[in-house]
Amino acid sequence: MDDLPKGFILEKTIYVGMFDARNVIKLGPLDGKYVAIKQGPNLKREIDMLKKIGSHPNIVEFISEVERGFVMTGIKDGYNLHDYCFDGKTRNPQLREAKLPFSIKTCVSMISQIAQALNYLHKLDIIHHDLKDKNVLVDETVTKDPLNENLLVSSYHLKLCDFEFSEVVDEEGRGKEETRTSGTSAWMALEQKDPEVKLPVTTKIDVYAFGCLCVEILTFRRTSKELIQQCKPPMIYDLAFACQSNHPDKRPDIKEVAEIFGVLDEDGVLEQMKDFNKTIGWESNL
Repeated sequence: MDDLPKGFILEKTIYVGMFDARNVIKLGPLDGKYVAIKQGPNLKREIDMLKKIGSHPNIVEFISEVERGFVMTGIKDGYNLHDYCFDGKTRNPQLREAKLPFSIKTCVSMISQIAQALNYLHKLDIIHHDLKDKNVLVDETVTKDPLNENLLVSSYHLKLCDFEFSEVVDEEGRGKEETRTSGTSAWMALEQKDPEVKLPVTTKIDVYAFGCLCVEILTFRRTSKELIQQCKPPMIYDLAFACQSNHPDKRPDIKEVAEIFGVLDEDGVLEQMKDFNKTIGWESNL
């Protein structure tokens, strides 16, 4: 506790490193704000990256440096997308009991929030480099349905975190060769994990991982071609399949995805998606 900032009240520890217990994330109030303190032996790169990123509603925000780490806001419970999709964690007891997947409206909202955050990063020429379910934090708010007081309704605010492997691309839009394989295998694009593929690492590796997350949000299962084909509505099939193309040039820019999902509502999904498919040259069966 000696290396925690004065005035910080520890409420819970949400992360302890599997291979190095010095890597921790702790939650609690500090100077009137609810914050997370991340500490570890090698956090300078992430601190520098968060300073460059600045403020975005769907990304954790750097506040200040502390001994062996830094303070950030944007983490409430410490739950992430993996907790919801695979471990059934939710503040809503009705959803927890029924073990229901997200509604289409919720899926569209979640996908849109991730896309907006990625679009912001890519405008700054930043590759996240480790986009996965455990690096998408979920802040859930549960309220009574105004039309049915017996029904509880959940809304979700998502934030990207963990910028340990993030990097700024060069003038040609390429990442460093020495950091090519940084990330987590299940969400890696082919050009990341296959040394025989002679293609540079660009922001399109984030787009590939984004496609994986789309399927997880809709199905509560890891992505696969079979799962992609089962996605409802069909527009998610088109989006996920395009994002997970083996060649990065065939993946859409996240800017296109963010613009489409930024204006979608449940009734307009299919019509908007037809326009999206045209912009990326993807053959749709809608």
